[in-house]
Amino acid sequence: MFRAEAPCVAAVTGSRPWARVRSMRACGGLGSSADHGELELTGFCMDAQAQEEITRKIQQKKEELYDVISMAQQSFWTSSSSNKRLLEHLAVQVNPRPEDPKWRRLCFSRRAKAVLDTVGYVAATGVVASVAVNVVVYFIKSYPKDRDAARAMIREEMREAREAKTRSGLKEH
Repeated sequence: MFRAEAPCVAAVTGSRPWARVRSMRACGGLGSSADHGELELTGFCMDAQAQEEITRKIQQKKEELYDVISMAQQSFWTSSSSNKRLLEHLAVQVNPRPEDPKWRRLCFSRRAKAVLDTVGYVAATGVVASVAVNVVVYFIKSYPKDRDAARAMIREEMREAREAKTRSGLKEH
């Protein structure tokens, strides 16, 4: 199949290959172990022709997967929300299909979601910044300018607290 300059293979399992590398062993080609349900990725130093071939195969698989999920979404029994999200992701990665109304709708909805996400982040940032500025301004305005004013404020608060305590003591008798 493909000849890698540095022949090493990572046997990968699961949906996140970068997180679950199971074993590394020397090997000479790209293949898949169908009996164990794992994918073998050959050397990370491939020549340009091998990289182009792999990229072409990945694109072909994306196109096929888009077609399969698109057909499955038409039936009530085979449609699901996770497939719909995957179909939205694949719609922007497959070759343009302007004659397909579903593809156009999915691409538009993906762009609209991206714009709305950006607007939401900007609005939330504006609200948080506004609140922060108002809090800082409040504390700056309420903070006394000198120590004498601060001492006078503290004395006044303590006097009011004593008066309130004596008033409450008088009411109890």
